[in-house]
Amino acid sequence: MKKLFVVLAVLLFAATAAKAQAPVGFTKLANVTTLTYTDATCANQSTCYYVVTAVDALGLESQPAACSITVLCVGGNMAVAQMPSSGTHTVLVAWTTSSTITVSYNVYVHRGALAPSNLSATVQ
Repeated sequence: MKKLFVVLAVLLFAATAAKAQAPVGFTKLANVTTLTYTDATCANQSTCYYVVTAVDALGLESQPAACSITVLCVGGNMAVAQMPSSGTHTVLVAWTTSSTITVSYNVYVHRGALAPSNLSATVQ
């Protein structure tokens, strides 16, 4: 099994809302307390986009983490994983945090093409 690595930059916790902060069309994969998540659901020959948010004890959720400059990224916060045509692969989504309060993290995914409104951002 091969892993593709998707890295998000520092996630600063600034709770902004009690509802999901992921872009429209994203599905929540998990809520975790670690700084990584492994996704085995991105199919061969597909593209998956990932965002991660922080959630505090009251359920308030931050805006998505910014992407690291070392990964393919759309819109500044959607890390991209382009899957090869064959084999068994997983995507390791990883992030860092500078938060001193206890939080968990929501990991979201969008499979396939993004809506045209999401494609206006530059790729870093």
